[in-house]
Amino acid sequence: MKRSRPDRAKLERDLAAAAGRVKGEARAAAGRVKDEAPRKAIHLSSISIPLGMLYLPLVWGRRILIVIALTLLVVDLVKIHQPKARSYFTAFFGHLIRRHEHGGITSSTYLVISALLATYLFEREVAAAALVFLIVGDTLAAIVGKAWGRTRIFDKTLEGFLAGFVTSLAAAWLIVPVIPLPALAIAALVAAIVEILPIPVDDNFRIPLVAGLVLEWLW
Repeated sequence: MKRSRPDRAKLERDLAAAAGRVKGEARAAAGRVKDEAPRKAIHLSSISIPLGMLYLPLVWGRRILIVIALTLLVVDLVKIHQPKARSYFTAFFGHLIRRHEHGGITSSTYLVISALLATYLFEREVAAAALVFLIVGDTLAAIVGKAWGRTRIFDKTLEGFLAGFVTSLAAAWLIVPVIPLPALAIAALVAAIVEILPIPVDDNFRIPLVAGLVLEWLW
């Protein structure tokens, strides 16, 4: 039986309205992550650190991390103690860092220091996986949480938590397949939990070290 013209017109209106709602939600989600996207793009680019751990000689990887860590620390100390330097730093990088980083240690510094410590504390593969949990999981958790997060957990969201866990597990499994998937899954879950808890330690420092300890014990 053919659909009547009024029914077809109503269906077309409903489809158009649904498409409009989807488009509106997409625009709203894009607006919510607009400020976070550049910061997280830089954060995601640090995936080169765990890749370097796996494919560079360990001694050279450590030397590179030491140089980067010392450079970032010097910049941070100058920025903290010299107001003029801090104003220049904020003018150039203020839109890429959080407010508390303007006059303190930046998250990038914490990340590089935790990566360096991981190379001394854990096996090479464990250190790389722990950094992947942070870099991929934290990035996707922030983007999904800001764009579509609805269920609040502390100051984060359940949607971001799940996105961070799934994507970090998948990325670690692809990059470090030598580690068994069950061990990676448990460590990725621990990393996601540590990320969402309101612990007064920068997550770029605490996530890879805690996840690395768990993974070192399991593997």
